[in-house]
This record gives sequence, C-alpha cells and structure tokens, in this order.
Amino acid sequence: MSEPTTSRAPVIQLIRGTELTRIEQILRRILPACVASAGLHVILAAGVFMLSTLMPAPEPAKEPDKIEVAVEENADKPEEKNLTEITPSVDDTSTTVTIDDVKVDANTVQSNVTDVAPAGNPDGNITVPQDLLKQLGEQNNVAMPGMEATGAGAGSLGGGNSGLGAVADSLKGRGSSSTKQALLQSGGGNSASELAVATGLNWLAKQQKSNGSWVYDRGERDDTVSATGLAILPFLAAGQTHKPAPGTDSKYKKTVTDGLNYLLSCQKADGSFRFGPENADYGYLMYSNAIAAVAITEAYGMTGDKPLLLERVQRAVNFTQDAQSSNGSWNYRPKQDGDTSIVGWQIQVLHSAKLCKVIKVDSKVLQKASRFLDTVASGATKFKYGYREAITGAPTTTAVGLLCRYYVDGWGPSNAAMRDGAGYLWTSHKPGEGKYDMYYYYYATQVMHFYGGDVWNKDWNPKMRDFLIKNQTRDPKDVKVDGSWSADEKQMGEHCGRHGTTCMALLTLEVYYRHLPLYGRGTGGLSDLDAK
Repeated sequence: MSEPTTSRAPVIQLIRGTELTRIEQILRRILPACVASAGLHVILAAGVFMLSTLMPAPEPAKEPDKIEVAVEENADKPEEKNLTEITPSVDDTSTTVTIDDVKVDANTVQSNVTDVAPAGNPDGNITVPQDLLKQLGEQNNVAMPGMEATGAGAGSLGGGNSGLGAVADSLKGRGSSSTKQALLQSGGGNSASELAVATGLNWLAKQQKSNGSWVYDRGERDDTVSATGLAILPFLAAGQTHKPAPGTDSKYKKTVTDGLNYLLSCQKADGSFRFGPENADYGYLMYSNAIAAVAITEAYGMTGDKPLLLERVQRAVNFTQDAQSSNGSWNYRPKQDGDTSIVGWQIQVLHSAKLCKVIKVDSKVLQKASRFLDTVASGATKFKYGYREAITGAPTTTAVGLLCRYYVDGWGPSNAAMRDGAGYLWTSHKPGEGKYDMYYYYYATQVMHFYGGDVWNKDWNPKMRDFLIKNQTRDPKDVKVDGSWSADEKQMGEHCGRHGTTCMALLTLEVYYRHLPLYGRGTGGLSDLDAK
C-alpha cells in the first residue's frame, strides 16, 4: 500500500532580492572565497615545512645484488582471458619486490591459473607467406630450410647478428607469431602438437608454488632449483617471458616472473644456484646449476633485460666455466672429472650465453670440452659417445655428444660424423620403441632436427611427435594430471617424476621453433645427404 500524501513545502525555493551591482557581487561572493583559500594554503605550506624538517634522511641506495623484479599489481587475481590487451610498460602498473622478499611456501597455487587458450595456433590455421622463410634466413644470417648457411655467422657458434633489437638471433622464432608458425610448418609440427604444448603449459603453470618455485614429484624432491629452471624453459620456448614485447602473447607473464624471482633468490655470490645454506652439500649441484643458468640466460636473450639479468647471467656463466675439470668435463661438484651427460648441460649454458653476444664466454673452455668429447668418442667417424670412456654403443650419451659437437664444433648436416650419428640414433632407438626415455628423446630430437633431411621429415619427427601427442594424459575431470605426461621409465621418471618428464616432453614438442638452425639444406651441396 502506498503512503498517504501530504502537502509539503518545496525543498528549494526561488528567492528574489534586490539586484546587486557587479562590484557588490565580487565583494560579497568571490572575495571571501579567495581569502579563505589563501589562508588554507598558508597553513598547508607551514605544515609541509614542519614535516620536512622532522623527516629522517633518505636511505642509501640498494646494493647491486638486490635487483628489483617488476610484478603486476593484484597478482593473486586470475589473469584475464582477453589476450588482446598488452600492458605497454611494466613500470606503468607495477610494484617492485626485491629478491630478498621471496618467502618459501610449500603450498601449490592453483586458483590463479585457469584453462586458457593455447599459446600458439591450435586450430590448424597455419598461414605462412611464401617468402617468409627466405626472409627469416636473410634477416638472421642463419640458414633456413631450402637455403645454405651464409655470411659470418655460418658455421660459427651462435649464428649471425641481425641487429634487430635485444632478442638473440637463435631465439627469434619464439616471439613472433608469424615466424613461429613458419618454423612450425617447415619443421613438421601441426595443430595437434601445439595443442599438446598448450595443455602441457596449462598443467605446468598450475603446479607452481606460491613462492614461484616448482618441485619434483619423485626422486630429487628437494632440488627446487633445477625443478624451477626446467619448468621455466618450456614457457620461454613458447615465447612467454617476464617482459613481453607489445603485441605479443603474455598470458604466462606472472608465471615466468615468479619463477625467475625464485631462481634469482637462490643464486649465491659465486654465481651458483643453491637453495639453502651456502655450505650445504649438493651432490647434484652442477646439474641444477646448469638448468637454472640456461633458464635465466634464455630469459635475458629473449628480453634484453639488463637491469634484472645481465650481471646475474654473467655470474652464472663464470661459475660454470670455473667449475670445469682439467680434462674438459664437468662433474656433480666443481673441478672434478665428470661425464658426457653433465657436460651436455654445461654446453647448453655456454651456448645460450654465446647467443646473447654481450655475455663473455671463454673460448678455451669450449676447446677443452671438445677435447674431452674426443676421449669418449668411438666409431670410424667418431660419431658414438660413451659416458666417461669410448664404448661401442650408447644412444643417450651419443645424442648428448652430437648436440655438443653441433654447438661447440659446428658439426652441420654435411659432417660425416653427424650423418653417421643420426643414422645410429634412428636405427638403435626409434621413438616409441623400447623404453620410454624422455631424457634421450630430448637430446636425440634436437640432433635429428638440426640434421634435417628425410631422416627427420619422414622418419624421426612423425614418430616422435605423434608418440608424445598420443601419450599425453588428457583427463579434464582430473586437473592434477590433465595435460601432463606420466613419469617415464628411465632417468627423468626415476629422478624427476611426472614434473620432469612433462618438461622434457614439452621442450621436445617445441623443437621446431625453440632454436633457429645454424645450417639449412639446399639443392646443391647437401643433396647427397638428402638421398640417404
């Protein structure tokens, strides 16, 4: 029922008085306000002066090691699904947190990561301009499929120098969507492999802890350094960085930023990465250190973020070089004679650093590593590699050795040992046959991809790609495993569980665009290899 209405006086009444002159209006209405405002400003000025005299002196500048990392405000909120709006500058909408503020928390953060659109092109609409591959080769001075290596960078560690911004030449395939799609298409990837990568990254992001770290779910559970470094690498390979360029995909910016923050908090004064006391005994130090070093080096190579990473990367590289044994190898601990497997990770550190150009890498260290590889090589062309000595057959260490030769000694597809090695890997341990071994697949796939030709296009890649796609765990009802790979039967599964196996599987499926090849195949000098 409505309330009864009563007669009320109007709220506002129009009152007419005698008409005022212009001067009277100013005196009666404006002047009092001006006087009051002036008085208020005098009071405020006096207050500011008194406060300034009581304020303490400004704090001294921070030490160089306290590098600040920009992180987004409202970081605990789920990231927006609208990927078209890119923040133009981190400094515009960010706060800063020093690495000393990172707190250890064993609780996994899952609420801030949702099922997201794939990082890539999952719908299969891969459109590549006809001349794009040729343009990529000319811009980067690196040979692409269908052309030979040319210029000063051909055959040298790290390729050419394009001068196109801060991104290292060999990493340019990650950031540009058109470049990435061209490499995906030419290398033999497809929409199914990119969907597998996208769902794998989604699963991996959900496993990140609230302090930015990751942990292995089997074996070396306390080695959070290598678990975190290994997790960051697939995001970087997909073009995801802590400092995305305008117009590029940035859906995992916070994931990568938090991960890098954690790694930097674990770096010691000597450049090594260790979680815990400075003098703690880490039997796996050189493994975990190398994986973390590759992660921050690639992050620097992709972003050119000198304030955050340049000095840290150089320190990590210096530690790697200083830890080399007198025989050219590396072991679990510095200065001890080691094996081919550990050497493989250290070479990846030095290669990534070499790509960045401004990082100083000692050529004598690479030469000593090459001499060590000579001591464990066998076969007519020295294409097989053992663990600590030359043996007749070892597919895993052979794959590691051949990748090192590619990076250190410039063995391209025209090299006889690379040819024999690729044939040996294909005949001795094909993808999907024998034991499920992601550590071997990770290295062997890179060797085969860089070798190219029919052994890659018709033999290795279709089997490797489809094997990983088929064996990925896809169960939307079980978010704990959906998008991951079950622990393999060998090294990664035993020591690193589902986490390590998934990281290696992702990197293997990202081989098409993770690194631009140093060499290409043409219709001339390499045609004899194509026929084999």
